[in-house]
Amino acid sequence: MYKEYMDDFIRVQFDSKYKGKKKDVLNRKLKIFLITLVVSLCLILFSFYYAFWEYNRVITNMDRILSYVCYALGIIGVIISPIVGFTRTINKGLKGRVTVDLSKNGESGAWEYTIYTDEEGHTVSVGKGEISMLREDKTFFKMRDTFGKDYCLPKSEISDAVANELRTVSLSVQKYRSASNKKNQQ
Repeated sequence: MYKEYMDDFIRVQFDSKYKGKKKDVLNRKLKIFLITLVVSLCLILFSFYYAFWEYNRVITNMDRILSYVCYALGIIGVIISPIVGFTRTINKGLKGRVTVDLSKNGESGAWEYTIYTDEEGHTVSVGKGEISMLREDKTFFKMRDTFGKDYCLPKSEISDAVANELRTVSLSVQKYRSASNKKNQQ
């Protein structure tokens, strides 16, 4: 693990085939599967409640139609939850030694990232953009750009000093996004 910090610049490096990756990826996929399954089951329960619970209210045809739609969406969610959970890729296209450079844009104050991979002796730029979210999870720092592309930085490969810097960047990104949203609403 390598960390460099100077004037709003952080460099994080890790190997794409680090020890414990299979466990981390399986844990993440299982979490996505379970969240999808629980939301789908809640939709099914809501549809039964809305269609059949008649305590001090009149159930109209519109209520029944809404409950049937929720029931159908819940069933579809239960069916596709394994597909959604276990076909989700993590850090797709990142092979070899991965370098993530985070830097703060001086003009706008937004945090930007650049991802490079070093495979077989040559460096390739994989992605570049503005960070819209940086969140700490149990096994990863999940980074999302403004186009919705996710990257996961493994916590097992990150030193405590880098993790603290990433937490600081996470708070800075949240403040920037909330200020940007307030500005756009006015």
